[in-house]
Amino acid sequence: MPATSYDLAIGRRLRRLREARDWSLEDLAKACAGATITSSQISKLERGMQQFTAQWIYRFADALNCYPTDLMTDSPIPLPEQMLAEKIRCLSEEDRRAIEWLIDAIPPKASAPAEPAACLSGSEAYAMATQDVLEMAYPKRYVEHIITGLEDPLNQHLIKLVGFDFAPELREHFRQECEASLDKIQRLRMKPNNQTGPVNFYYDLLYDYPFGGVEVQNMRSVMDFVTRRYPGVRATKTPEEIIEWLQRFHTTLAARLHGGQSVLDLIPN
Repeated sequence: MPATSYDLAIGRRLRRLREARDWSLEDLAKACAGATITSSQISKLERGMQQFTAQWIYRFADALNCYPTDLMTDSPIPLPEQMLAEKIRCLSEEDRRAIEWLIDAIPPKASAPAEPAACLSGSEAYAMATQDVLEMAYPKRYVEHIITGLEDPLNQHLIKLVGFDFAPELREHFRQECEASLDKIQRLRMKPNNQTGPVNFYYDLLYDYPFGGVEVQNMRSVMDFVTRRYPGVRATKTPEEIIEWLQRFHTTLAARLHGGQSVLDLIPN
């Protein structure tokens, strides 16, 4: 697709942020660790000659240690709608259908305000909390598909929070990303009976499959990726210490998800 005024606005913001750090085009290309991009491509993006994707906006934000919204400030298109459209556009046809089913399943908001939980009995408050979560029921394979797609960014953000000394504003950004992923997961139920999965269903998808058997090796790989993506950030724990914490976290998380309980309070500060 040809570039638009939206792309030109982001390109100008990208150039200002890059120059504010006294970086050359080559410096920015090197900072995009793990990505294949040249200084020539970045120059085209900055001049509005090439279209941005959501993936590139996030990559540049990571490289520049800023929020994606910092690149979107000058955009005439509202950020949430544009970012959502860009993400969906990059998905496969099967993934897009799964997203459409998710959106269709979200019930409309009630017009009357909910009764404050403080005025309810313990059993009534628990029932209301459970009702808030019971919003999306799908075949098991689609639930697996959704959770698998959320596993990698969730674990990476948890590792950043637990094992590195990021600045407070970045830590808050990582917490928000974790909250968004976990909120999606805790709302998923499986057809035909609106049931949660067993404990090992969640534990395997979120921890055992990506780390089981090669925990330290895979953790070192993730930590190396983080230090290359964020130059200057310092690890505060060893791979073994982070693995021990992550295993405890996912053990508790899996048990709560199985029980239909809220899990957002598990996110570390």
